[in-house]
Formats: sequence, C-alpha cells, structure tokens
Amino acid sequence: MQILAANSAKLMPWKNGLGTTLELATDASDANAAQDGSGAWSWRLSIADVPSRSPCSTFTGMSRTILCLEGDGLLLERAHGTDAVPLLGSALLFEGEEQCVCVPLSKDVRDINLLFDRAKWNGVLRLVRATAGAITGEVVLVHVPTLSQNDITIDANGESVLVRRGETLVSSGFSSVMLKANEVCILAALTTRSAENDTAASNACCGNREGSACACGDACGANGSADACCAKSKKM
Repeated sequence: MQILAANSAKLMPWKNGLGTTLELATDASDANAAQDGSGAWSWRLSIADVPSRSPCSTFTGMSRTILCLEGDGLLLERAHGTDAVPLLGSALLFEGEEQCVCVPLSKDVRDINLLFDRAKWNGVLRLVRATAGAITGEVVLVHVPTLSQNDITIDANGESVLVRRGETLVSSGFSSVMLKANEVCILAALTTRSAENDTAASNACCGNREGSACACGDACGANGSADACCAKSKKM
C-alpha cells in the first residue's frame, strides 16, 4: 500500500500536443516514461483539462475509460454519434485507436481518465460523489481530487487510511468509501486479463449483454446497479 503525494503528480502535454494532462499514477518507471506519457507503461490514471473542442489523442492497443470530473459536462463525438461523458458512476469505455473529439460544455471542464493495455488488463473507473462506493482489483487506485471539500478516510482491506485532497492511494484487494455532502472520490481498479476473468466479469456484471460497454473487472454490484456499469452508449 502506498500514498502518492499531491506534488508527485506530473503535468504533461497531451500526446497530440493540444492540451495538458496531470498524471496521478502509472506503472511506468521514471527511466522509461516520456514527457508526453508515451513511455513504457501499461496503465495510467490522469486528469485532463479540456478548455475547448479538441480531438482526443490516440493510444494504439489501449482501452480508455473517461468521466467528467469538473465543469458543466463533456461530449464525445464518435463515428456512431455523440456520447455524453458520465458525471458520476461508471466511466465511458472506448478504444485508444478510435478517432474522437472532446466537446466541453463550459470553459472549466476537466476529465478523469484510466488508460490500460487491453491485452494485459481489464479496467474499471468510477466517480463517487456524496455517497458510498466500493471497488476491488489486483491494482486499486483511489484519488481524492482537490474539488472534494474534505480529506477522505478509505477502508482498504479493513484498514482505515486517510487520503488527503490531491493524494492517490495505490493498493490491491477491496477498498470502499462512505462520502458526505460535497465529498468526491475517484475509484479505479485493474485486474489481469484472462479468458476466465473476462467471462466471470461479463457474467457477474453485465449478464453477457450484447453491445454493452463493460469495463467491470471488479465487484460491479457493489452499487447495486449493473445498468449503471454496463449501459449502452447513447446517441445524441
């Protein structure tokens, strides 16, 4: 178990150079990580500023999960239509090669991203606001954003851990939170991908729903709603 200090986060340009990203946690070593985030890593949790309409960077071989953390909202223009990026709950999942355009609905939009090598990992990302949340995985990331009114105590495998605003807890196993009004927490998890894990996650979380965008390699039922985790993308 490790707590990454707020000042350990790295500000870097988007891979396409059109914006900036604050890297919160990654499995890249300092020796291999490039300034633009394209170094030798298989997962990365980050927060990006989206001040204007911009194409998304592409990441070959990666899957991406995205949530709108701050601002009035964020749209994702895709080949099939336009998706609204969720403001809470489970993230929107898409592939890193997909050509997409981010459209912020205000000037102060920030999003939270979990990128992961889909050949190696199943990943899940959730945004919890003023309610309970839980997640489990081989790698578990819990970030308390600076917009949260308070520091937050995390239950990590039965141990109470205080995570301050701007900090990121890196652990494994099961973690849960119980948030009060105006408290915000980001939960992410990664589980090694295998045929057995893929089948178990699909059966437990999505019920093999055809066409569902499911990144739920964790205990998706913790919030009592498979629909929230596995909802099909909507055209707008």
